[in-house]
Amino acid sequence: KVHEEFEKAVDKFRRVPYDIFDVKEAAFIQDFHEFRLTIRNLDRRLGSVLAAAFHDQDTLHGRAKLLDAFEGLLERPVIQAELVRRQKVLIAQYRHDVDEIHANFFSNQE
Repeated sequence: KVHEEFEKAVDKFRRVPYDIFDVKEAAFIQDFHEFRLTIRNLDRRLGSVLAAAFHDQDTLHGRAKLLDAFEGLLERPVIQAELVRRQKVLIAQYRHDVDEIHANFFSNQE
């Protein structure tokens, strides 16, 4: 659905009835502003989807796959901000997994 709304916003912006390179065109400012607001809203929604999916995943592997699925969007500022908020959880989970592997390794050595 988000992708469809993105395509719709791009298509609407492409179909403006004027030359977007005409610097004297006053309608461009309003149309571009509306386009940017739509994209920002879609970014926020994707950030919310990412946050919910991150919360639903309980393994490091699952969260890594989630980040892989969002690969092309991870550079978007809103999505980056969401990842920064989740960074401590991811690092703590990684630390826990390494500690568990370490403990298993040494318990199986004996």
